[in-house]
Amino acid sequence: MKSNYILEITPLCLLEFVQSTAINSMKKFSHKNLLVHNMTILIMVFSIISCNRSNNTITTFRDSGIPETEYWEIKSVVSGNRLTINQGLKQRTLQLCGLNDITPEAKSYLEQQIKQSPETVPTIFAGKDKQDIWYGDVWVGTGNSENSASGLLLFNGLGKLSEDYYTCPDSDTLKLAEDLAKEQKSGIWRDL
Repeated sequence: MKSNYILEITPLCLLEFVQSTAINSMKKFSHKNLLVHNMTILIMVFSIISCNRSNNTITTFRDSGIPETEYWEIKSVVSGNRLTINQGLKQRTLQLCGLNDITPEAKSYLEQQIKQSPETVPTIFAGKDKQDIWYGDVWVGTGNSENSASGLLLFNGLGKLSEDYYTCPDSDTLKLAEDLAKEQKSGIWRDL
């Protein structure tokens, strides 16, 4: 039992290590090297977040605070940050977590990413509101190139972080993705 516990916690420990390394390295690197370093960290973080998705559900310990991954079919892209998803007879509206000020290009970009994904995609829910709209994230792409849809939109400058992004399951990754988009002056950050 103890070895299973260690295996479940390891990705979280790695994420904390990556975050602390990024903060400590900011003092050591020039601006140009910092951008390359941050891009490397983003790839590492996306790898950590999207790891272990070969099963239909990630097993978590009771009261761990780690949301479970479910597999849902994306039926339609309503907007750049809202999807209609199905699982069997269940249908939900999913608002991608942590996004605000979505660009008009975000919808077509998201549709393109979904076309390159399997029929069902890993989905994590963070909660739902009174109008029965669920908040969470989906992982698009295939195999080793699965990435958070919210993270991709932020990384490409197709949206900004919402004020409540910290409630998202992968909030640190989303913050890092937006920071990198700002540094690269991608999308909506181009003229700022």
